[in-house]
Amino acid sequence: MFDLIIPVAWELFQIIAVITLCSYFIIRTDVFNRLIQENGSIKDKILIILFFGVISIYGTMSNIVLDGSPANVRDLGPVIAGLCFGPWIGLGSAIIGAIFRYSFGGITAVPCTLTTLLAGTLAGIVWIINKKRYIGTYYALIFISLIELLHLGLIFLIAGDGPEVMAIIDNMWTIMLPLYLFGIAIFSIFYKNYTNEKKNREELERERVELQFAQEIQESFLPKTAPSISGYDISASTYPAREVGGDFYDFIHFEDGEVGFVIADVSGKSVPAALFMALSCTAIRISTGWIRAPSSIAEEVNTIISKYAESGMFFSMVYGVISPLNGVLKYINAGHPPPVLFKKEGSHDELQRTGTIIGFLEGQKFLEANVSLEKGDFIVCYTDGVTEAQTFKGEMFGKDRLIKTIDENRSKTAQEVSNLIITGIKKFVGENPQFDDITILVIKRTE
Repeated sequence: MFDLIIPVAWELFQIIAVITLCSYFIIRTDVFNRLIQENGSIKDKILIILFFGVISIYGTMSNIVLDGSPANVRDLGPVIAGLCFGPWIGLGSAIIGAIFRYSFGGITAVPCTLTTLLAGTLAGIVWIINKKRYIGTYYALIFISLIELLHLGLIFLIAGDGPEVMAIIDNMWTIMLPLYLFGIAIFSIFYKNYTNEKKNREELERERVELQFAQEIQESFLPKTAPSISGYDISASTYPAREVGGDFYDFIHFEDGEVGFVIADVSGKSVPAALFMALSCTAIRISTGWIRAPSSIAEEVNTIISKYAESGMFFSMVYGVISPLNGVLKYINAGHPPPVLFKKEGSHDELQRTGTIIGFLEGQKFLEANVSLEKGDFIVCYTDGVTEAQTFKGEMFGKDRLIKTIDENRSKTAQEVSNLIITGIKKFVGENPQFDDITILVIKRTE
């Protein structure tokens, strides 16, 4: 008995291994993917028919002989072909397998051949009934079991119930049916993984397109270039941590020559932050149409955001208006990291906060402050992504490193100062990914 079990077990193992490898291979091909999406060519259909036809031939050749009678999994290829691609492909692969089986002859040649043809065709009909979709593991197991019951019935009906036929039927239940069930289950598992991966890829692609669209919209809100003002060197740059971010900056030109600027950091990350950024930027632009004073702008925008934005949505900002002729800068700082004013003689001062963040409390009042920019003075505004950039160990770039970097490069242009800050941050954090958006705005008086 032991001498019989070992060879049968080895043959079973080989068949299972081939079924597994073939299932995995075919599902990963472009041909399979195109046909599943119903945009395959005639060539694709012929190739898939040949593939599952060969699987059917292998099923016949993989006979396991027990007590002198053979058992195999010939119908597996046509069933899978029909359940995946419809009756024509199921029947096509079945014809290949059926012809090969019939050529062997034998007492069960006719019922076995007929069963193979019916297996591929009926599987395809099930595919149509199921709206041209694979029926899934549970129903596939039921279907293959019914096919083999049909196989059994045809053998009884056509070949009779003699001892040789009964031995074959016995093998059908002890070897063939478990193999069929295992084969269809393995394929179904791989198919489910395939559909999940496909769904994930499609979702990722959809998100990528949406993010790209959001990025384009967000970029459209930012000025293409910094304003060109005689006697001033101005630069502004933003570096989102993701495809889209919550930082923004803007410039407003007034008819009398004064120039307003804003740098802001909205709450949240990614797409929600980008949408809120668009709302906030729009609110500021609209308000500057009839309001000039920074304090009044902050109060008006705060009212809009508090009234129309959802709870928990807020942003910090520095809004200022500079008079190019005398260098006077009027500003408010609504909960934002203090900009740093660098004086030509080497000192520096911080423009402290003059009110809370925008959107936190309706009716909030904002104080207005002012400073003067002399020739050689410059101001650096930034978002907290600069000072809070950190290494893998959690050490932050910090305000001291920022001021030191700027101090060492006072003679550089506004854009060079901004670039050197970014270079310093990247060198400091190393390979640690950027966690927060970074925006830098530099205004330098040159005359």
